[in-house]
Amino acid sequence: MTKLGIYVIIVFLFLSLIHSGPALEACSTFVLKSGQNLIFGRNYDWGIGYGFVMANKRNLVKRSIHSFEPSAMSVQWVSKYGSITFNQYGKEYPMGGMNEAGLVVEVMWLEETQFPSPDTRSALDELQWVQYQLDTASSVKEVIASDASIRISTNSTHIHFLVSDKTGEAATVEFLDGKMVYHTAETLPVKALTNSTYADSLEYLKGHKGFGGKKEIGFSGNSLDRFARAADMLSLYERSKGKEIVEYAFSILESVHSEEWTQWSIVYDVTDRTVYFKTKDAPRLKRFSFADFNFDCQTQSKVIDMHTDKIGDLGGHFIEYSTEINRQLIGQSFKGTEFLENTPDAFMDQLAKYPESIICREKK
Repeated sequence: MTKLGIYVIIVFLFLSLIHSGPALEACSTFVLKSGQNLIFGRNYDWGIGYGFVMANKRNLVKRSIHSFEPSAMSVQWVSKYGSITFNQYGKEYPMGGMNEAGLVVEVMWLEETQFPSPDTRSALDELQWVQYQLDTASSVKEVIASDASIRISTNSTHIHFLVSDKTGEAATVEFLDGKMVYHTAETLPVKALTNSTYADSLEYLKGHKGFGGKKEIGFSGNSLDRFARAADMLSLYERSKGKEIVEYAFSILESVHSEEWTQWSIVYDVTDRTVYFKTKDAPRLKRFSFADFNFDCQTQSKVIDMHTDKIGDLGGHFIEYSTEINRQLIGQSFKGTEFLENTPDAFMDQLAKYPESIICREKK
């Protein structure tokens, strides 16, 4: 795969996201912990809903593309953990997911994002950063510590992240004025994130009843009101008359969803390593368990269309991944995205073949 080809493809994607920013400004995430139960909820808001659930193997040797800086040093790593991700623009470019260690990483639009200027660290693009963390980290602390050795490429899309691990620790990860800014532990009193900086969200929340102010919780679709609404519902769970926690998590997602833009609603049951989801075009609930997957890199990766007509347990319905499936997904997503619809087929072919460059490391 030529570096120029990948560079052009991702620049197209970058331009589409910049011009379509308002569609992304309805994404919402949260972490809910109650006793031994740990849940991560996420609404993905965008103009199209095509997507595949994809299993990713451990012990794979990978190299970053860092498309926004072709001259930057590549990040090289070996996947330590298997993961399952939700992908729209191709394998290895997830919008979010969870690994077998219980780490969850999800992305949201943030206009204020400014990634670091080039320095001595190796670089990778923002969605590859998600896969890198799922491949290599088991804890929030490890995700934060990675900033010492890697960085996200300059001019990557304007996103920030909510991360959680199996202990219930969570962190918001933002890049402001060229530096990683994170909130965790005592600096993260509310485990939620929408499309405003966490600092601005907390300040807004303080003006509301139950959080130090007198203002009623709002029901608009703007980012700050959605953050306040999620925070309020998180605080009320223990008084929800025993409502089952996964069901309650979906009720939070419903309260902050957009009729026009919400494409996917996902609930990760981190405790049970089970994932539930539904889509705008296939709204009946589906689920799968990590126990259904073999993450040995000598076995074939499995995938499933998010719009499958199957419901309930999907464990037996995943099919083997192929470059053809990846190419079909990329073609649908690019053609369905206004600023990508004229992308040359040759470039999409190259992106679809990128996973072929990833090899299984031989066991010693």
